[in-house]
Amino acid sequence: MNILRLPVTALAWLGRQGTRALAVSIFLGLAVPQLAAYVKPHLGATVFILLLFSYLRTDPSAFSRVLKAPGLAILAALWVMVALPLLFGTAYALSGIRDAMPALYTILILQIAIAPITSSAAFAALMGLDVALSLVAM
Repeated sequence: MNILRLPVTALAWLGRQGTRALAVSIFLGLAVPQLAAYVKPHLGATVFILLLFSYLRTDPSAFSRVLKAPGLAILAALWVMVALPLLFGTAYALSGIRDAMPALYTILILQIAIAPITSSAAFAALMGLDVALSLVAM
C-alpha cells in the first residue's frame, strides 16, 4: 500500500463508522473529563470542519435539484428556525423552568437554536435521508 493512500483509506474507514464514532466520542467525553476539557476550546473549529466535509460530500447535482425547487427547503428552514424554537420556548416558559432554573432554561433554548446547525446533515446522512435538502435548509 502506498504511504500516501494510508490517510485516505483511514478517513474512508472512519467515514463508514460515523454512528460508532459518535457513540465512542460521547462515551470518551463522559468517561475522561480531562480529555473533554482539552477538546472543548476546539469545538467550534471542529463543528466548522465537519460541516464543511458535509458540504463537500454532497453531490452538486443534488444541491441544484433542491435549489431549483426551493419550496420544501424553505418550509424546512422555517420549521427548524422559527416554529420549533417558538413551540419549545413557549412550552419551557409555561412550565416554569425559566423562573425555577434559569441556567437550564438558557441551555435548553440554546440547544433548540444550535441543533439544526450542528447535526442536521450528519443525522440526515445517518438515516439515509436527503443530505442536500438538509444542508440547503440549514
